Amino acid sequence: MALFGPFKLMFEDALDEGASSSLDSGNWELSDPLDSVSECSVKQGEWELQEVLNETCDALDLFLNNKFNDALRIISSRAHASIYHGVGRGTILFIQAIMTMEMSDIELAMGALKQAVKVSQMYRRKVSTVSRILHHQDYNSYTEVEVHAELTYAECLLMNAILTFVYDQSLLTFVKGGIRIRSCYQSYK
Repeated sequence: MALFGPFKLMFEDALDEGASSSLDSGNWELSDPLDSVSECSVKQGEWELQEVLNETCDALDLFLNNKFNDALRIISSRAHASIYHGVGRGTILFIQAIMTMEMSDIELAMGALKQAVKVSQMYRRKVSTVSRILHHQDYNSYTEVEVHAELTYAECLLMNAILTFVYDQSLLTFVKGGIRIRSCYQSYK
């Protein structure tokens, strides 16, 4: 774990002078706002895809310019309702978890990715499991939001599978991670 110490310092030292001294995990706890949001209130009418993509790109620019807390503040504001805010938050916390290798960061990232998967599932096309296995999906009939939801769902599953391998290295965890990667592959396919 000492090998990854410089990366934790990188996240702490890269903050602006006016920002807090670290990326405190406590500031980004998951409160599962999905419980209080009904599915019909977060359907496509609440946000426009281009608006969400622009806001997420702005947060990505902040992240790449070492303004991690500002990026997380923007991304976290709508992570419970927007697929790209959810995957953006999960990605930022995933990178932090991989760089620091601290269990608290890994758990926080896994929680954020699980929340992003829930949001993506709300926007994915409702198809039965049997139908997904037996029939090839015709993605040409999907709406733009449904295609984006499929993609973000697969991305979140892949990041979550990687964190599963890092989090616990037991045989059962490797099997779970393999199943998640297969599910991710099916979504990409």
